[in-house]
Amino acid sequence: MSYSLGEIELRVFRGLLEQRSVEEIITALKDDFDDVEGQQQQLRALCTALQHSALFRLLLRRTDVPRLAPRVPGSVAGEELVNHG
Repeated sequence: MSYSLGEIELRVFRGLLEQRSVEEIITALKDDFDDVEGQQQQLRALCTALQHSALFRLLLRRTDVPRLAPRVPGSVAGEELVNHG
């Protein structure tokens, strides 16, 4: 597996680490790089690829998005295990 991250890709990655939205990342890139407008589709694809990457998925998961509680091994339908010992 190989990742080639240039300056723009690193800025996108940093924006995702900072839990910025894709729109916020693209807007910030427009301040420093030319033709961001013409590369929006590629930038969105990059964000999606990084967010769903097995390597980065847990690192980049957003904390403001509600999630189901993790399932406890041995629980039934989300019931918590109680230790009676």
